[in-house]
Amino acid sequence: MSVSAVIPNWNRRDLLLALLEKLESQTVPIGEIIVVDNGSTDGSADEAERFGATVIRLTKNLGFCRAVNEGLARCRGEWIAVLNNDVEPAPDWLELLLGAVTPSHWFACGKLLNAQSRQILDGTFDLVARSACAWRAGHGCPDSSSWSRPREIWSAPFTAVLFRACLIDKVGQLDEDFESYLEDIDFGIRCQQVNCRGLFVPEALAWHAGSAT
Repeated sequence: MSVSAVIPNWNRRDLLLALLEKLESQTVPIGEIIVVDNGSTDGSADEAERFGATVIRLTKNLGFCRAVNEGLARCRGEWIAVLNNDVEPAPDWLELLLGAVTPSHWFACGKLLNAQSRQILDGTFDLVARSACAWRAGHGCPDSSSWSRPREIWSAPFTAVLFRACLIDKVGQLDEDFESYLEDIDFGIRCQQVNCRGLFVPEALAWHAGSAT
């Protein structure tokens, strides 16, 4: 299975390079890495190119959604991973996600832990209440067995997510009106409307600095 990775980036060259190194060391090779740079001024784009990534340079910060969509349009892989530049995936993150999904699953996400307090959850999957309020399940809670059970889900955080490239044909790209927040909730609702389920894989770990960019 071929995999493309998309990283939206705005400055924080240090975080971006650390993530690129983590992706290079994945136990399943990534076919292409696309960095979409939102007009960084710290040399991020140049460093990403020297690393070997394909870089799409936007002239200014157009937001998370626009950057991701620009990357999605260039992907050639059967699967697409989208990661924030402040995420640190474990070496087997991708392997565990790919190994867990079945033909009935369209996307997958793992357990996100706080990069500063590594026993605290940054989040798992996303939920929407009947009141239409959205939240990230487990955010701020101590990691425990309660958050270590695989389960089918309707919505995954685009902080670190893997999905079939053909899912975009079914539900569309991210809605750029959201710019930088709640776009993943909207995407999940559209997945639910066409009965495209995902999978939460708790063994697939990543650490998230959170709002570091």
